[in-house]
Amino acid sequence: MDSQLTIDDILVDIGCGKALWILQFLINSPMAASSWSMLQMAFAGKVPNWECVSNETKNFSQSDFNVSRFKQCFLEGAPCQRFQFDNSALTVVNQWSLVCDLSWVPATVISIQMAGVLLGNMVSGHLSDQFGRKRTLYGFLVWHSLCNVVAAFSVSWQMFAVCRFFIGTGIGGILSIVFPYSMEFLPPKWRPVVAVLPIWMVGVFALTATAYLLPNWSHMHIAIGLVPLALLLGWVYLPESIRWLAVHDRDREAIDIIDTLSERNGKLPPSNARSVIENVAREKQKSDGKKHTYTYLDLFSDLYLAKITLILCFFWFVMSLVTYGVGFAVSSFSGNLYLNYLIITLLDIPALPPTLWALNRFGRRWSVIGLFAISTVCAGGCLVAIFAAPVESRDTLIKWLTILCKVTINAGWDAVQTWQSELYPTVVRNLGYGASNTAARVGGIAAPFVINLDHLMMTFSITTSVTFVCLALCFTLPETLNRPLEDNILRPMSDSSDTSLPVADDTVSEEHLNGNIQGHSQREQLKSSPI
Repeated sequence: MDSQLTIDDILVDIGCGKALWILQFLINSPMAASSWSMLQMAFAGKVPNWECVSNETKNFSQSDFNVSRFKQCFLEGAPCQRFQFDNSALTVVNQWSLVCDLSWVPATVISIQMAGVLLGNMVSGHLSDQFGRKRTLYGFLVWHSLCNVVAAFSVSWQMFAVCRFFIGTGIGGILSIVFPYSMEFLPPKWRPVVAVLPIWMVGVFALTATAYLLPNWSHMHIAIGLVPLALLLGWVYLPESIRWLAVHDRDREAIDIIDTLSERNGKLPPSNARSVIENVAREKQKSDGKKHTYTYLDLFSDLYLAKITLILCFFWFVMSLVTYGVGFAVSSFSGNLYLNYLIITLLDIPALPPTLWALNRFGRRWSVIGLFAISTVCAGGCLVAIFAAPVESRDTLIKWLTILCKVTINAGWDAVQTWQSELYPTVVRNLGYGASNTAARVGGIAAPFVINLDHLMMTFSITTSVTFVCLALCFTLPETLNRPLEDNILRPMSDSSDTSLPVADDTVSEEHLNGNIQGHSQREQLKSSPI
């Protein structure tokens, strides 16, 4: 029966000892650098207090600001030619006087950055499937650090905007690789754990601390550029993905990594490792002949892949729109900026354990449905509050409903990533993530303009509508709980309307882990018998 075993069975034999969790840390830690850098404009683009002053006025202090002229673009009927800023923090706004006629620049820089992230997503999906997860991840990490250091020495806002674009490509490259790379080392039971690791939040905490300790946009860029370089030390320990090696005819390397991981976990190497790896290679040859390179077109090679790709791309677009829209708009909230940022980040943490529990208890689909439902209710609640809430409590109610909407969207994002990794086979998994991340960046580009807390009616009408559509689309995707990860495209699958593949009972789940089910060609047997 060795020919019917899967790589998941090999991973179960290796176990989730300390070696596997060290790998998870090394793979996921660059995500902290990405979040640190992604949200930097929330601080670097903050508009400080300012007023228009005459050419004769010099050396204003904060207490000198004239309220009647505060943030006014005209002085004595003429367009302002000179601005006085509160320099308690040096942002790009007071660095280049990005107010009045240039007030559009900070939001545009965010969108330019997100366009870079989009490009990074598209490129990294192909590169990681072509050249491997490890080399692509570390390549983008170095590129991200280099671009941040260069950005610190920008001499104009135009140069800064170009640098933010290239920083975005590094962010996008890292984000597209990290999750599928880490999932490919874990057996089914432990996959949801990766989705709820608070790595992104660590980066947000680092950003907040950096912004507080180094209230200078240039110094922040230098820190973001240099500190993550320490992660390059992980190169000597981190192996290439076993699954990627197996589907690229590099059997010997894959077996060597299995032996190494077994040894690090204090276990004997699985005796059937070679036959499993060789079987994966044979299945790949059967499924795609002599083809060794996949492209984004393969995500639409049959109705099943096309459907999940389009739906997941819409999910990511909406999740990015809401998450980054609220994240960048946090400076509009009343109260201390640093405290508000810590609050919206800390509130994500309590949602992680319930999300992990729900993913294994109720399955991927119902977990995502529940989280999207709460997000929709919160966004709709903001609409109701605009018309029905008492004036004195309306702003506070909308603020907290908005934060709760973001928290549940973030938790839904974690759950979707687990679900998505199980829907795509290894040969196109990173391409699928690249496509989804690309859609997310479109949402990120739109976020500063769509999620605008100065226009509440538009913001929450859009948010309520798109989250409800996500909720409805969840019912069209199959459950993947207890399914082994596929490595090859074993289709075409003509029945794209079948959304019940499979919710396994305990017996079937045990059979999965014992290696008696292989690929899509045998899934239909699950509907009639436990094999």
